[in-house]
Amino acid sequence: MANGAFVASTLVMVALLAAVFVLVTRAQAVRAYSHTLGVKARGVAVGASSQRGVRVDPKMTLAALVIIGFVAAAAVVGPDPTLFVAAVGILVLAYLAWGVYYLGRSHGLGNAHAVGLSAWFMSMVAVLVIAVKLLVG
Repeated sequence: MANGAFVASTLVMVALLAAVFVLVTRAQAVRAYSHTLGVKARGVAVGASSQRGVRVDPKMTLAALVIIGFVAAAAVVGPDPTLFVAAVGILVLAYLAWGVYYLGRSHGLGNAHAVGLSAWFMSMVAVLVIAVKLLVG
């Protein structure tokens, strides 16, 4: 079990991260942003309305919170959090895959093209991981 000071510092960092998240999502610059691609993307209001700007995707927020939760759980579990490290790695890769898919959809790609873009990106990540593994040992 982790000592009290480590758990307290983890809770303080989570509180600071939550505060930064709230401040960034509430900032006027985020609400006033609008892309110039001329497409109507899911999750982005485009047009002459007063609600113009970027909305936070709840699935991406939930994914980030799950990753943070797994990291916190791994810190509390103990010295050998192999399961949690593997789960966090999988969650980070899933988060990246969803982000690339969402980016493709927001830039006007169709569903199949966005899935293909996400699969291509994940294959490049796999090649990079294999290359690093071969170089490092």
